Order: sequence, then structure tokens, then C-alpha cells
Amino acid sequence: MTNYTIKVNTAHFDMGPTGFIIYAQDFLNSFKAYSPEKPFSPAKYYLVCRSIELSLKSFLSIKSIPVSIIKDKLGHNLTKILNKTQELDIKEVVEISTEDEMEIKKANDWYNRKGFEYFDIKNIVEGKESLPNLDNLKLLAERLIEILKPLCLASAQKH
Repeated sequence: MTNYTIKVNTAHFDMGPTGFIIYAQDFLNSFKAYSPEKPFSPAKYYLVCRSIELSLKSFLSIKSIPVSIIKDKLGHNLTKILNKTQELDIKEVVEISTEDEMEIKKANDWYNRKGFEYFDIKNIVEGKESLPNLDNLKLLAERLIEILKPLCLASAQKH
């Protein structure tokens, strides 16, 4: 009996746009399924903001922006991510209204500073008036996924 050794190089599988949009859908589904027992839950805001973030990042990935740029230069800053998608003409694909932009900015004021994750006196001082409209964010998240998911899947077919 002869011994054989098979040497295999490390494989790299880049999920790209498809991975982003699948995760965006997961966060939106979690948002929809979660029913807090108290009047205010930062988790609802976090989940819908995360869904929006990942959907916008899926568009960037479709446009061949490397994940390293998406991760290191844009991070979790919804405003920066939105601005980058606008530079790449996301409005040709998805309608993002001025109201949507304002809601993303309001959301980012909390989301980017981890206001939905950490208990902070600033959150108490600012109060609920500074929060974005959760229903508007949900509608935006749904619209982004509905329109971008087929594009992400089609993008995966090309590679």
C-alpha cells in the first residue's frame, strides 16, 4: 500500500454582496420577531440599524468596494456608508428620500456612538425626542432588502 499526501492550498470564499444582504435580512427578521415587554427597547433600534448598515454595504460590495475599505474606512457609521453609496449612485437603484436620509442621520447619532448598546447618561439626557422614527427605519430596511437582494444574488452568479 502506498501512502499519498495531498497538499491543498488555503481556500478563500468571499460572500461579498450576498453575505451582506443575507445578514441584513437576518437582522430585519430579528427586529420583526422581537416583542419587548417594556415601552422602550434599544434592541429594536439596533437590529433595524444593523440591517440598514448591511444592506448599504451590500450595495458597496456590488460596486466592487473591497471589504477592507468597507470595514476600516466606513466602519459602522451609517452616515459615511450612506454617503459612499450615494457617490456610487445608489439612487439609480433604490429611492432614498430626504426623509430617509434624515432618519439615517438621527439613527447614526445613536448607533455610531453605541447608544443602542451601552447605557450612557447622554442617552438619558437627549431623551426619546432625538431617536429616529422606528417605523420609517423599518420601511427603509425592507425596501433596501427587497431591491438589493436580487442584485446581490445576480452579482454572485457573475463571479
